Amino acid sequence: MTNSMVIQSVAKKLLVTSLALVAYWGVYNFVSTQRIFFLGQTPVLYSIPSSFTAPAALEFKGLVANYLFLKVMTNAGDQLSRNKRITGEMVDYVVESVATITDLDPKFWDPYLFSSLMLAWNFNEPEKANAILTKAEINLPNDYRPSYFKGFNFYYFLKDNEKAAKYMIKASKLPGSPSYLPYLATRLSVYSAEHRTAAAFLEQMIKTTRNEAIVRQLKMRLETVNHLILLEKYVIEYKERFGLFPKHIEGLVCAGFLKEIPKDPHGGKYLIMGNSRVYTTSRMIEQP
Repeated sequence: MTNSMVIQSVAKKLLVTSLALVAYWGVYNFVSTQRIFFLGQTPVLYSIPSSFTAPAALEFKGLVANYLFLKVMTNAGDQLSRNKRITGEMVDYVVESVATITDLDPKFWDPYLFSSLMLAWNFNEPEKANAILTKAEINLPNDYRPSYFKGFNFYYFLKDNEKAAKYMIKASKLPGSPSYLPYLATRLSVYSAEHRTAAAFLEQMIKTTRNEAIVRQLKMRLETVNHLILLEKYVIEYKERFGLFPKHIEGLVCAGFLKEIPKDPHGGKYLIMGNSRVYTTSRMIEQP
């Protein structure tokens, strides 16, 4: 084959490839435009189910997810900025829209965050916010943020310290989690009658933590938690022996259960509360 024939063959291949790329680009633009136009025709508070959107989106799932997210943010923000009454229809719209968006792009964090914050703070629907965060936990298993926000919702909105501690502990074990999470999780555990859970968690954290300053704080908390476990054990034994709970923590010494009340390493004082639980006035924060 002569050089001219080789050149002609290469030229033909380049021409065919160029025409194919131009055709694909034209089809891509047309399909993208038509899909966005179609989606834009949906009513303001109507969300297209993912069972329809996903097959229709083809390879444009990311594009459609971004568009739908922008749309739900705009519509929800407009409703709030006009101080319109939050209706069940609006709540359902946000929930269903985010379900569709995260079906299209399961690892797209922003919709999970936006919707969970709006549902909990603006719509007073923390349970629905947590349902969305549960989906985020599944799709983003190495991201601490879904469990962290879920734990916060249980603590702040639902007043469930036990579940709050559970999710804070889960979050604290994931990459990139803030260093303060172990302390927060422990405090929530303690103040939700989960002293033994807190102790086990702290023991594990001490084994896996390399920062000496953090280890020192963890050990102090573990010592306090172990004191609480011990004191509550004797409070129960006091009740079994005398038929009532001691009025003051010092009653354990008077009754011979302890030689002295252990000292809280944080500088607080142990107290028996009205629910017969033992707490510390330091709240496990080192006192000056």
